[in-house]
Amino acid sequence: KAKDTARKTAYTVEAISPSAGAWVGINQNAANRYVEFFLKNNRLTRIVTVKKLEREVRVNRSKIDFLINGNCLLEVKTPLRHLPFGNRKAASFNSFERLTRHFKEISAKIGKGRRAVVVLCYLYDAKRFEIPEKPNAEVVNALRKAAGKGLETWQVNLAIDENGVSLTRYFKLELFGGRNSRA
Repeated sequence: KAKDTARKTAYTVEAISPSAGAWVGINQNAANRYVEFFLKNNRLTRIVTVKKLEREVRVNRSKIDFLINGNCLLEVKTPLRHLPFGNRKAASFNSFERLTRHFKEISAKIGKGRRAVVVLCYLYDAKRFEIPEKPNAEVVNALRKAAGKGLETWQVNLAIDENGVSLTRYFKLELFGGRNSRA
């Protein structure tokens, strides 16, 4: 993307190509826009049917991506840990404060007639998310507590090509006690 003087950084990395002809989108802001499009057009109805959508809603100290129909908080996360690069080792990343805060604050709003959903959005057709063999204990504990309060976790896989963005597939994840659980 061309340089914009109003930005903190000069450029935005939109996608990377692990092999010729294949592109993997990594722009997390783009993922939010794509999920918003699919929500507004009711293409994610197994998650929620949208009548009213609000962006960037304050919940305590956090901004949650969407408030849907006044009763469903939905946060989009774009995991970059398992990019499809073959056997290359993932880089170490240890800044999980914001993620654990989101899990705590969004799950605190679950109650009578209210839902909270975290969508793991991949900008390629990713395999089903699994908790890593050596997870960050703080993140897993926050997620386990949030799931115990009713937080739903879904995976949305998108595809990006020269024609645009398309919804590949989406499904609910059962991270604790389900078929993709390590806990």
